[in-house]
Amino acid sequence: MKESIHFKEISGERFLKFLNINGKSTEIGKIKSQYETQLKETHTGVGAFGLVGCNKLFGAISYGINEIKHNPGHFALLLDVVITDLNCRKLGIGSLLMAYLFSEMSLRYDYKISSFSTIAVHPAVDHYMKKLGMKKLQGLHQAPRYNINLLSTNKISDEFIKKVNLDYSLGLYNLKNTCKLCTVKGLTPKWCTDTDCNYE
Repeated sequence: MKESIHFKEISGERFLKFLNINGKSTEIGKIKSQYETQLKETHTGVGAFGLVGCNKLFGAISYGINEIKHNPGHFALLLDVVITDLNCRKLGIGSLLMAYLFSEMSLRYDYKISSFSTIAVHPAVDHYMKKLGMKKLQGLHQAPRYNINLLSTNKISDEFIKKVNLDYSLGLYNLKNTCKLCTVKGLTPKWCTDTDCNYE
């Protein structure tokens, strides 16, 4: 039976397999994870989520998280790689994955994540970080680095969480509606088509 669209944790091995197949971009070329070794070894502090629809994996995101040494009990989250099935690009799936990561990890860590950051190699990631109001760090980096400190004021923290929760809810709603529409009009969403990245 086909499952509805949902998120789930996936193994590092599964993520890397998906990345190997779909980690190609017309904008930046081959996409790599900075946590490849840790993901292979199921290292504590790194992980991945997948977006599943019709029993297929059509999007995934990896991350690293660690406790801040000078602020025990608080954590820093780094967005590693966002990847979408090659057949499912330009549907807002990348933004949905990023919103889900920030929303889900905030909840899991009882809103004790005080810093979010990423290296925005892909233009879509760069665009979404700007949308969230994340600050571009100064320096001679090959790609833009973004960070937001959620401990500076409660207002910043509340507004950030509201933004990602709204993006997550609306993004998932739109995808689910697309899937429901296909049963009514006989259309087929791109993630329902046969690909070489079937979820196992």
